[in-house]
Amino acid sequence: MAANLIDDVLFEVALRQWVLTFPFPWRRRFAQDRALFGALTRIFVDSLERFYSEHAVRRGARGAARTGPVTVVQRTSSDLRLEF
Repeated sequence: MAANLIDDVLFEVALRQWVLTFPFPWRRRFAQDRALFGALTRIFVDSLERFYSEHAVRRGARGAARTGPVTVVQRTSSDLRLEF
């Protein structure tokens, strides 16, 4: 899957990276409650999609703007310790 993204998808489109982080006290709860984490991630992605769609309309784009989010969850720090 990663190779497909690199070889066939990402190089063909303009990229914008967004990073969503949560406070440390919340992270243990998210690690244990996948539904809650998924709901918050979905709200974040929906907000970005709405932002870009409205931005495209303001700039005169015809039709709906389309996005393609790729989500990666990192649960370790830079020294590979598990973070909660």
